[in-house]
Amino acid sequence: MIQEYGGLTVLSEIKKALPNEDLIYLGDTLNFPYGSKKEDDIIKYGVENTKFLISKDVKMIVIACGTATSYALKELQHRFDIPIIRNNRTYYFLHKKVKFKSNSVL
Repeated sequence: MIQEYGGLTVLSEIKKALPNEDLIYLGDTLNFPYGSKKEDDIIKYGVENTKFLISKDVKMIVIACGTATSYALKELQHRFDIPIIRNNRTYYFLHKKVKFKSNSVL
């Protein structure tokens, strides 16, 4: 659900901090922009995108979209049993250098 160029910056920083990890970048260009969408629709997109990423065996998802974070983060964290974080929490995880098989930016 990355909607801005800022998501690419987040991805770049994750690559620097975890150079040996596999990363998946998902930019939801089909539903872009999110700012004009209803909350229920944004949650629906988040659920669909999260299911897709989980099907790729990801261990963590970073949401680098302010609108998706505001409307969908808590619901996604409630529904799914993997770490789903907003991009400003990314730096905490990177600082600790948590080891994951693969990571995703949603």
